[in-house]
Amino acid sequence: MQPANSRPVDTEAINYVYPATFNDEFETLTYADLRKPEVVDSLLKETNEFIDFFFALNQQFSFVRNLNVSSRSLVVAQQELRTHLDTSLMDGIQRKESEVAAEYSGMIDTLSSPIEETLFFYPLIGAINKLANALA
Repeated sequence: MQPANSRPVDTEAINYVYPATFNDEFETLTYADLRKPEVVDSLLKETNEFIDFFFALNQQFSFVRNLNVSSRSLVVAQQELRTHLDTSLMDGIQRKESEVAAEYSGMIDTLSSPIEETLFFYPLIGAINKLANALA
């Protein structure tokens, strides 16, 4: 039940997708843009910045002491997270392109539609999977 004085929310008007490019180089992107080398480079730079940030946290908040992470695991993580980020990014892009093509089948130029989700996690998903295998 909604209060009597409530107004409907226009979710389209407040929707924003953060592309997660380095220094916000690209404010808006389409799925077709994801194949451009400058966009791929920007996404990979942003991912590497995040990895640097994450491991810098260890200087202030010891992962070994506070989270019981072994020093060996931290070394492996630093190496593995950066390995094949480009491949993981392209895998994520291909997977999303397939989803978009299936969702908009029959429409002309489906890849010209704006991205619908943050791209930040595309390379990290593959990197985290590789890390899990390396630590197992």
